[in-house]
Amino acid sequence: MIHLFLRFVKEMVKAVEQTNPDLVIAPYLKTYIPEAVWKEYTCLVVHPGIKGDRGPYSLDWAIMDNQ
Repeated sequence: MIHLFLRFVKEMVKAVEQTNPDLVIAPYLKTYIPEAVWKEYTCLVVHPGIKGDRGPYSLDWAIMDNQ
């Protein structure tokens, strides 16, 4: 499992270095962006929420408010 994760990190760094993007967009990010990437490139992590998103517990609030 760790081997696969390390391979993913190396592949991500390699892909970003090869393409030299102005912006790295990471929708629904399930793991971290490697330091070698976020220190050198502008990164945007997108986690869509409901209208009026309420921060880190927005889904919990939506459920409690029956939204």
